[in-house]
Amino acid sequence: MGRATLGCGPVTHLYARCGRGDPVTADEPQWEEDFRAALEHIKDTATYATRILVAQEAMGWMYRGDLEGARRAVAKLPPDQLAALSAAAAALAALADEEMIRHANP
Repeated sequence: MGRATLGCGPVTHLYARCGRGDPVTADEPQWEEDFRAALEHIKDTATYATRILVAQEAMGWMYRGDLEGARRAVAKLPPDQLAALSAAAAALAALADEEMIRHANP
């Protein structure tokens, strides 16, 4: 059999044969590095978002009074995120206390 073709020539030489140049070597010499960097950024962003959702999950379990559910959620977080969650929870508790005092003393 021959090479797979798409339109005006073999797929591996499609851009060159269609007069567009070779995108891998001419137009975008760093395409692979750029692509890997973009994927790494997407991975980091997804990891960050997942950790936020896990922290929210823990707070949701605690709001419902489910200590075991909160414990399972907190166990999913790495140590640096545990410190951030602890600080955020303490600050939120302080804000809630302030608000309760404000409502009690209008």
